[in-house]
Amino acid sequence: MAGIVIQDLTKVYGDSAETRSAPPRAALDGLNLDVSAGELLVVVGPSGSGKTTLLRLVAGLERPTAGRVLLAGRDLTGVPPQARNVALVFQSLALYEHLTVEQNLAFPLNAQTWGGWCSSLVNRSAATSEVRARIVETAQRLRIEHLLDRRPSELSGGEQQRVALGRAIVRQPQALLLDEPLSSLDLPTRRTLRRELKALQQTLGVPTIYVTHDQAEALAIGDRVAVLDRGRLAQVGTPSEIYERPKSRFVAEFFGPMGMNLLEGELTDSGFEISDSEGTLTTIRLPADCWPQDGLMDGRVFVGIRPEDIEVASSHLPDTTCSGILQSIENCGESNYLHLRITPSTTNTRTTNNTAANIIVRQLKPALHVPAPGDTVCLRFRTDRLHWFATDSGMSLVRCDH
Repeated sequence: MAGIVIQDLTKVYGDSAETRSAPPRAALDGLNLDVSAGELLVVVGPSGSGKTTLLRLVAGLERPTAGRVLLAGRDLTGVPPQARNVALVFQSLALYEHLTVEQNLAFPLNAQTWGGWCSSLVNRSAATSEVRARIVETAQRLRIEHLLDRRPSELSGGEQQRVALGRAIVRQPQALLLDEPLSSLDLPTRRTLRRELKALQQTLGVPTIYVTHDQAEALAIGDRVAVLDRGRLAQVGTPSEIYERPKSRFVAEFFGPMGMNLLEGELTDSGFEISDSEGTLTTIRLPADCWPQDGLMDGRVFVGIRPEDIEVASSHLPDTTCSGILQSIENCGESNYLHLRITPSTTNTRTTNNTAANIIVRQLKPALHVPAPGDTVCLRFRTDRLHWFATDSGMSLVRCDH
């Protein structure tokens, strides 16, 4: 197999005698992943979820507590970083400021040809014709051939990023690892480089693991997306699968500009009932054919719906799901996000520990009617786009097909 295979990979920090004063912490816990040849797998998750630890283990900069990594069928256990033929682009870029762009690009090739990293720092003589040809080819591919005589301090952020990518690919690695390579760039530059990086990776055809905390970036460039939560794999799938069919509340809330609306309540003959700690009861009209399948729910459940799957109705119609009072509006360019408080329907004497019934609705521009804060508006849910989650585990309940 020409790709990367990660088997039961575990990394526990604080399990050695030197660090025994702190309780052990599992940065990765039994992770299983595979990246096929030519695939771009984006690993995404919040800070501390184990993303960078995963890259360092694959690159050989850390030793796993358990498990192993295979590259092209070769077990990398015990193989030092320089012998793995894996290129890692750090978030900090780590360019050599005293070297020119050409010398930075030549560095990994010189290290191979001249016998080590030390000699490549000392020997800055003219590159061999083979090395020079490789440098020029890489520079042209990244459109930095006019920068070869400059030093990193003379480059823009985007140009420095291209040099860092060039230094990684110039030696034609078997795998490419990218640790949040675009996070320090401004948005226009990040968008441009994101497209170029995707095209470059497809041309190279090597298995690539791209780490980011930006869910929009993950969906935009990944062939598949792996979601990490506290060192464990929460879900892996295509961008469409991750966004359209999240397997847990964690994944549902993590993706999307505003996440997913999640309401906790009970399904009754009247509909989906939510109530706050003061006993105020709100009933959301949801037809029975969109409920989770029998036997998959027990008492309270979460219903989820994305902001774009809710319509603002001009008046109360028979298919109105509920109504809400507009609290505020976020203008996000092509659309407005309406923040509403669902209007209570009745008052109930019983009390629960439910969260407040707030909801976010996406309204595309131009809109026929934009309500003002304080207005009461009617809402219609796309009931074929509902998601159901268990209150205890947070895992998805099977939805009926429509």
